[in-house]
Amino acid sequence: MKNFKINYEKGVIELTKTFAKEASNYHSEAYKLLTEVKKDFPTYLVAVKTPTQPKNKSKKDNLKGLTCDFMKSYIEKNADNESMMGEFNALRYGNPDKLQKPAPYGTIRKWFLGNFPEVKEFATQYTRPENTPKKAA
Repeated sequence: MKNFKINYEKGVIELTKTFAKEASNYHSEAYKLLTEVKKDFPTYLVAVKTPTQPKNKSKKDNLKGLTCDFMKSYIEKNADNESMMGEFNALRYGNPDKLQKPAPYGTIRKWFLGNFPEVKEFATQYTRPENTPKKAA
Protein backbone atom coordinates (compact mmCIF):
# COMPACT_ATOMS: atom_id res chain seq x y z
CA MET A 1 0.00 0.00 0.00
CA LYS A 2 1.39 3.40 -0.95
CA ASN A 3 1.19 5.74 2.02
CA PHE A 4 3.46 8.43 0.73
CA LYS A 5 5.43 9.44 -2.32
CA ILE A 6 8.60 11.47 -2.54
CA ASN A 7 8.40 13.99 -5.35
CA TYR A 8 12.02 14.84 -6.10
CA GLU A 9 11.20 17.47 -8.73
CA LYS A 10 9.04 19.58 -6.40
CA GLY A 11 10.87 18.73 -3.18
CA VAL A 12 7.69 17.46 -1.51
CA ILE A 13 6.77 14.39 0.52
CA GLU A 14 3.20 13.64 -0.57
CA LEU A 15 1.05 11.76 1.96
CA THR A 16 -2.27 10.06 1.45
CA LYS A 17 -5.14 11.43 3.51
CA THR A 18 -5.44 8.29 5.66
CA PHE A 19 -1.69 8.10 6.27
CA ALA A 20 -1.62 11.77 7.29
CA LYS A 21 -4.39 11.12 9.78
CA GLU A 22 -2.52 8.11 11.21
CA ALA A 23 0.75 10.07 11.35
CA SER A 24 -0.92 12.77 13.43
CA ASN A 25 -0.97 10.29 16.34
CA TYR A 26 2.36 10.60 18.15
CA HIS A 27 2.50 6.90 19.20
CA SER A 28 1.62 5.39 15.83
CA GLU A 29 3.87 3.52 13.40
CA ALA A 30 2.93 6.03 10.71
CA TYR A 31 4.35 8.87 12.82
CA LYS A 32 7.62 6.99 13.30
CA LEU A 33 7.88 6.27 9.59
CA LEU A 34 7.18 9.90 8.69
CA THR A 35 9.84 11.18 11.10
CA GLU A 36 12.37 8.77 9.55
CA VAL A 37 11.52 10.05 6.07
CA LYS A 38 11.78 13.65 7.29
CA LYS A 39 15.27 12.90 8.67
CA ASP A 40 16.32 11.65 5.22
CA PHE A 41 14.80 14.68 3.46
CA PRO A 42 14.94 17.58 5.93
CA THR A 43 14.43 20.31 3.34
CA TYR A 44 11.37 18.70 1.72
CA LEU A 45 7.89 19.97 2.50
CA VAL A 46 5.12 17.59 3.63
CA ALA A 47 1.82 17.79 1.77
CA VAL A 48 -1.40 15.77 1.84
CA LYS A 49 -2.28 14.58 -1.65
CA THR A 50 -5.95 14.92 -2.54
CA PRO A 51 -7.35 12.11 -4.67
CA THR A 52 -8.13 12.94 -8.28
CA GLN A 53 -11.50 12.21 -9.82
CA PRO A 54 -11.56 9.12 -12.06
CA LYS A 55 -11.63 9.98 -15.75
CA ASN A 56 -14.84 8.10 -16.48
CA LYS A 57 -16.70 9.95 -13.71
CA SER A 58 -15.80 13.39 -15.00
CA LYS A 59 -17.79 13.01 -18.19
CA LYS A 60 -21.05 14.88 -17.94
CA ASP A 61 -24.19 13.09 -19.08
CA ASN A 62 -25.35 15.30 -21.92
CA LEU A 63 -28.59 13.38 -22.23
CA LYS A 64 -29.98 14.38 -18.87
CA GLY A 65 -33.69 14.85 -19.33
CA LEU A 66 -34.05 12.17 -22.00
CA THR A 67 -37.45 10.87 -20.90
CA CYS A 68 -39.64 8.13 -22.30
CA ASP A 69 -42.18 10.78 -23.32
CA PHE A 70 -39.50 12.58 -25.37
CA MET A 71 -38.44 9.29 -26.95
CA LYS A 72 -42.05 8.51 -27.88
CA SER A 73 -42.65 11.90 -29.50
CA TYR A 74 -39.29 11.74 -31.31
CA ILE A 75 -40.14 8.30 -32.73
CA GLU A 76 -43.58 9.53 -33.82
CA LYS A 77 -42.04 12.49 -35.67
CA ASN A 78 -38.89 10.89 -37.11
CA ALA A 79 -39.40 7.13 -37.54
CA ASP A 80 -39.93 5.92 -41.10
CA ASN A 81 -42.14 2.99 -40.16
CA GLU A 82 -44.64 1.94 -37.51
CA SER A 83 -42.52 -1.03 -36.39
CA MET A 84 -40.20 1.32 -34.46
CA MET A 85 -43.12 2.58 -32.40
CA GLY A 86 -44.25 -1.01 -31.89
CA GLU A 87 -40.82 -1.99 -30.59
CA PHE A 88 -40.74 1.04 -28.31
CA ASN A 89 -44.19 0.28 -26.88
CA ALA A 90 -43.24 -3.37 -26.36
CA LEU A 91 -40.17 -2.26 -24.40
CA ARG A 92 -41.93 0.48 -22.46
CA TYR A 93 -45.20 -1.22 -21.56
CA GLY A 94 -44.38 -4.89 -22.01
CA ASN A 95 -46.74 -7.43 -23.55
CA PRO A 96 -49.34 -8.88 -21.17
CA ASP A 97 -50.30 -11.59 -23.71
CA LYS A 98 -46.77 -13.01 -23.63
CA LEU A 99 -46.32 -12.22 -19.91
CA GLN A 100 -43.53 -9.81 -20.82
CA LYS A 101 -42.75 -7.14 -18.22
CA PRO A 102 -41.88 -3.55 -19.14
CA ALA A 103 -38.16 -3.05 -19.71
CA PRO A 104 -36.11 -0.88 -17.33
CA TYR A 105 -35.36 2.68 -18.40
CA GLY A 106 -31.69 1.87 -19.12
CA THR A 107 -32.68 -0.80 -21.63
CA ILE A 108 -35.16 1.53 -23.34
CA ARG A 109 -32.55 4.31 -23.49
CA LYS A 110 -29.91 1.98 -24.95
CA TRP A 111 -32.35 0.75 -27.61
CA PHE A 112 -33.41 4.32 -28.44
CA LEU A 113 -29.85 5.63 -28.79
CA GLY A 114 -28.89 2.58 -30.83
CA ASN A 115 -31.69 3.28 -33.31
CA PHE A 116 -31.44 7.08 -33.23
CA PRO A 117 -27.73 7.95 -32.73
CA GLU A 118 -28.30 11.46 -34.05
CA VAL A 119 -29.97 12.34 -30.73
CA LYS A 120 -26.74 11.66 -28.87
CA GLU A 121 -24.69 13.62 -31.42
CA PHE A 122 -27.15 16.51 -31.23
CA ALA A 123 -26.96 16.56 -27.42
CA THR A 124 -23.14 16.70 -27.39
CA GLN A 125 -23.06 19.52 -29.96
CA TYR A 126 -25.55 21.78 -28.25
CA THR A 127 -24.74 21.57 -24.56
CA ARG A 128 -23.75 24.63 -22.57
CA PRO A 129 -20.12 24.52 -21.33
CA GLU A 130 -19.83 23.87 -17.58
CA ASN A 131 -18.23 27.21 -16.74
CA THR A 132 -20.73 29.32 -18.68
CA PRO A 133 -23.22 31.00 -16.32
CA LYS A 134 -26.94 30.50 -16.85
CA LYS A 135 -28.90 33.46 -18.18
CA ALA A 136 -31.03 35.22 -15.62
CA ALA A 137 -34.77 34.85 -16.17
